[in-house]
Parts: sequence; structure tokens; C-alpha cells
Amino acid sequence: MPAPTTIEEILKDLRAGCPCERHSYCPSGVLLRNFSPRVIEQHKCIEIFKWIESRAQKREVGWDEAYMLWADRGYAKTFAEIYMDGMKHKELFERTTGIKLEENRS
Repeated sequence: MPAPTTIEEILKDLRAGCPCERHSYCPSGVLLRNFSPRVIEQHKCIEIFKWIESRAQKREVGWDEAYMLWADRGYAKTFAEIYMDGMKHKELFERTTGIKLEENRS
């Protein structure tokens, strides 16, 4: 079982490679700071899913649609079944969706 992590550690991990990591203010970090680690990690998984779906559909998939697709495809249920405190979004995403992430994409 992975070691539990703090909200700050999770947010630091999520911002790795993000343009806002160079600045002290990150809108996502500010918004997500008030949620549980589980919600934050799932939100990041859905963000990755949204990006992949947008590329696959050759159009911008909005957040509402991404959340609906995530649930409709059973990913929300699978995420709930496999999530353990301390797991990181990359592992969670791959185990939830079966989609392997490229090394440079988080």
C-alpha cells in the first residue's frame, strides 16, 4: 500500500511540468486545495482523459462532457474500486482506463 501523502505533495506532483509551476499562483492548485486527495487525483485523471479524448475526436471536449464520458465508460466506478491513499494519478489513470501514458505526458 502506498504511503499517504499530504495535499501539498499531491499538488506539487500535479503541477510538475505545468506552465504555472514557474509562478507562485496556480488556479488549479488554489481550487483543488480544499478537496480530498482522492478527489484531486481523480480530477487529474479526468483532465488527462479530457486531453486524450479531445485529440481522438479532433475537437475540444469540455469538462462537463469529459466528466460524463468518464462516468459512462465505467471509469468512475473502477477508480473507486482501485483507489488507495498515496497512489499517484499516472498509475491511477492507467489502471482505471487501461490506457498507457506516454512518458512525457502527465
